Amino acid sequence: MGLARRPLGPGTQHSEFIAALPLYRSHGLTSVAFNVQGGSPMGYGWNQPWHTSGYTPDGRLLPDYKSRLLRVLDAVDANGMVAVLGYFYVSATPALADEAAFLRATDEITDIVCDGGYTNVLIEVANEADISRWTAETIKPARSHELVARVQSRSKGRVKTPAGRLLVSTSFATPAPIPERLLQTADYVLYHGNGLATPQAVHARAKQIRTTSGYRGQPLLINEDDHLDFDQPENNFLAAVEEYSGWGDFDYRQIRERLLPVAASVLGC
Repeated sequence: MGLARRPLGPGTQHSEFIAALPLYRSHGLTSVAFNVQGGSPMGYGWNQPWHTSGYTPDGRLLPDYKSRLLRVLDAVDANGMVAVLGYFYVSATPALADEAAFLRATDEITDIVCDGGYTNVLIEVANEADISRWTAETIKPARSHELVARVQSRSKGRVKTPAGRLLVSTSFATPAPIPERLLQTADYVLYHGNGLATPQAVHARAKQIRTTSGYRGQPLLINEDDHLDFDQPENNFLAAVEEYSGWGDFDYRQIRERLLPVAASVLGC
C-alpha cells in the first residue's frame, strides 16, 4: 500500500510530514509517494500560481530542496518504509526549459539516491506520463521507456539491492494500453485509479495490463486513487488487493470544499 502526494497546509514545514511517519507505519502503511516537483496545490482546481518545482528551469536541483529530500528519505528509511520518489510533474512551476533540463534533472536525482545508499526507494520518473500537456518527448508514452532505462543504467552497480540498481517505472493516468516498450523496460507497473470509477474498472485495468504485449509479470501498483468508499463492501482498494496490486491514496482537496490552497509537496516547505 502507498500514500500518494500527501498535501500539507500553507506554511507547514516538511518536518510535520516526517513526524507523522511513525503514525502512518503503526497503522500498516508501508510506503509514501512524493514528487520533487510537487503536485497540484488545489487538487482538481488546476490553478497553479505557486512555485512548486524543486528544479531551476535548466534542471538543477535547488539546494534547499536537496536538503529536505535527504531528510525525508532518511526518515522514511528509519521508519522501515518505502519511498516512491517522483522526478517530474506536468503542472509544476517553473517549468523545465527543454529536453536537456529533463536529462540533467534525471541524472542529478538518480545520483543523489545512489550516493545516499538508499535501498528502499522506488522511482516514478513522471507522474501521469500520458497526459497530453507534457512538452518533453522523452516523458510521453512513445518514448517513456528511455528515461526509465536511463535511471536503470545510471544506477547499475551503485545500489545494494538484489537488482544492484534502482527499480524504475513511470505512471499512467488513462485506461489506454501501456506501451509495449515501457512494459519491456519498467521494473514495476504504475497506474492510477482516479479515472477508474468503480472496483470493476480496477479489475479490468489490472487484467488489461497483464495481457498487454510486453508485460513480463512485474508487480502492479496504483500510487494514486481518489476513490475511497472504505465503508462499502466493494471499493477500489479491495479490488486492487484482489488483483494482487498495490494501492495508494490520493489525498486531495477540491475547490468546492472552500479551503485554503494546500501545498502538495513535502519538499516545498
